[in-house]
Amino acid sequence: MESMNNYSDCVPAIHPSSEHTVLFEWPIVLDERFGGTPTPKSGNPHWNQNFVRLPCARESTISVFDDAGSETIKNRWQVIREAFATKINNSKELEAAILSYNENFKNKWKFRALHSLFEDDLSEEESEAFFEHSLPKIIKLALQLPELIPWAIPLLKQGNNKSVSLSQQQVGSLLANAFLCTFPRRNSNSDQHEYANYPNINFSRLFQSSGQAVLEKIKCICHYFRRITSPGQAPSGVLTISRRFVKDFPKWSTLEVPVTRGGFIVDDSGTIEDATGKLQVDFANKFLGGGVLGHGCVQEEIRFVICPELLVSMLFVECMKPNEAVLVTGAERFSNYSGYASTFKWSGNHEDTTQWDTSRRKQCTIVAIDALAFRDGRHQYKEELMLRELNKAFVGFYHELSSPPPAVASGNWGCGAFGGEPLLKSLLQLIVCAQINRPLHYFTFHDEELKQNLEQIFDFLRTNNVLVKDLWRSLKEFSVKKLEIEELYPFIQQSVFDNSKTKESPMKNVFHPKNRWRQELQTVTTRHPKKTVHRFR
Repeated sequence: MESMNNYSDCVPAIHPSSEHTVLFEWPIVLDERFGGTPTPKSGNPHWNQNFVRLPCARESTISVFDDAGSETIKNRWQVIREAFATKINNSKELEAAILSYNENFKNKWKFRALHSLFEDDLSEEESEAFFEHSLPKIIKLALQLPELIPWAIPLLKQGNNKSVSLSQQQVGSLLANAFLCTFPRRNSNSDQHEYANYPNINFSRLFQSSGQAVLEKIKCICHYFRRITSPGQAPSGVLTISRRFVKDFPKWSTLEVPVTRGGFIVDDSGTIEDATGKLQVDFANKFLGGGVLGHGCVQEEIRFVICPELLVSMLFVECMKPNEAVLVTGAERFSNYSGYASTFKWSGNHEDTTQWDTSRRKQCTIVAIDALAFRDGRHQYKEELMLRELNKAFVGFYHELSSPPPAVASGNWGCGAFGGEPLLKSLLQLIVCAQINRPLHYFTFHDEELKQNLEQIFDFLRTNNVLVKDLWRSLKEFSVKKLEIEELYPFIQQSVFDNSKTKESPMKNVFHPKNRWRQELQTVTTRHPKKTVHRFR
């Protein structure tokens, strides 16, 4: 495992610039007004299409109708403050307060999950504690937004290499506003609205969803707020969210580096979020967060609720294009969990002991890369689609600094609902890691058979010193043959044998000469493609 000191050298330090907006005073000055957290940077907010439209902006207005139907235009922030001027005692009153400044959705939003959580799932004592203690603190944190973020937050738009750094306290205030559904112009589902290319950020969709896993996600988020608003517990670190855009990619067909150059570890028991000191891969939707504020509860959604600070990226990161990735450095983990998808459950507090780097961020970097979705799994072997996945992984994994990069912690990227095949996706990620000379730590999530397959094919690639260009050629040849998925590894072995210039190739006795790569006596025991593998999108 890489040392934490080595890891801190591999993440760029914070340097305010035209490409890196820092929303607190730099170098960091702690402000006792906000519990000893970094001092917010003074400045002027902006109300246009290049910045987040904050609910506290003076330009943010809403129409309010009286009982007679007369319309009055009011400042949105004023109405929000009025809605929470009196104590909220239950989920029905919370819903009414939220709808008071979301008039257009009074007959559309039905907060089923919110009511189910506090009326049926939690004990009476737990519900009372939330409305008596937690909710007033969430409201207070939300209403501190003008003081915590007087500076404009730029949108991280497509085609730009830009970063935003925020304090954890600023993130908390933004998420408190998302919980209370205060952000303007973020509720429409129209393809034509201003934020059509951005994820949802208001929690209204989550509150309207159903199912036990949805309730468990809300528990994770409520626990996060309980932690950061507890006396003396205000988090004092910072986060950096970066959009990465790449124009030029390696010529994979010409790379003469061994596929196994970076190294390969297969783990069938651990999890990506526990891979301390490594670049941790988020199997993302191109809209960050995927279904986290809805019914979704797979790898990305789970990561976003156990580390709720990741949710703030949904406020200002436009959906990703094929040549883009998003990196988040410094997000803290607050919850433990068990299960997956419909069996997901919040299982209590998590104390994140990850050390800080020199910029006061948790030494944890998560990279979001979105995979292609396939209705027909055979399509993923088309050359242009494999190339797209190679390039996407390259955007996420490449490393700019001079010090040795930490390993990439990944796994079955795009292999769940998106229809990808681990036998292929593992090789594509291995190719990328070889090109950038970065170890790949691959998690199979309790699939021992897949672990065996991956270790055996890696051993074969290493023993035969297979180069990136040769493996890429084999994959392209396989796509032309239109063979069954389970024949991929034997085909690669035979392809290497056929293209070997050494007469005494170590492969010469592996395959029966009459049956070639279709024979049954092969070194790799392939898995059935229909076997269920958990913990991926």
